[in-house]
Amino acid sequence: MLKKVIFATLIASVSGSCLANWVGDVSYLSLSDSNRVINVHSHKNDVTLGVLALSAGYEIPLAENFSITPEAQYGFGIKDDTLNIDDNGATDNVTVDVDKYYGFNLRAQYNFTPQFYAYVQPQYTKIKVEAKHKSSGAKDYGSETKFGYGGGVGYQITPQLGANLGFVRFNSLDVDGWQLGMRYKF
Repeated sequence: MLKKVIFATLIASVSGSCLANWVGDVSYLSLSDSNRVINVHSHKNDVTLGVLALSAGYEIPLAENFSITPEAQYGFGIKDDTLNIDDNGATDNVTVDVDKYYGFNLRAQYNFTPQFYAYVQPQYTKIKVEAKHKSSGAKDYGSETKFGYGGGVGYQITPQLGANLGFVRFNSLDVDGWQLGMRYKF
């Protein structure tokens, strides 16, 4: 009986410490193509799209105030943009939306105080975009997998819950965005 109690205590203590560094994040990401790189029927357009992104990662403390967190991220579009396309005299409205947004990032975080922190994160992300023609209902898809980077600041509201504001950039796409999120430490 004593062996079972010791074994159960050991399992409980190990499993609790394994969960101690997991983090989850829910963010709204506003992506903007202000340099008109996104093409629909050879027309360059200014596009702004909204994404709801969920991420999960494992925080690895490297020093008292510094940690890194490898994270997996998945998102989907919640705000689309409608473009007015004039193609050889025929006018059509095309709705552009993010179908999927997923990837990995490595977040490096420095805690200035127990509440205030700053972070930077290189990322590798795939963005799949859908364009739907209003007149015909036809859909076109395009996707890009690109390296990007981001950074931001955050405030730890409670020991488990924090809020952050950040910036992301995908150089080769010339797309950038602002990210507002809530982060939870398990």
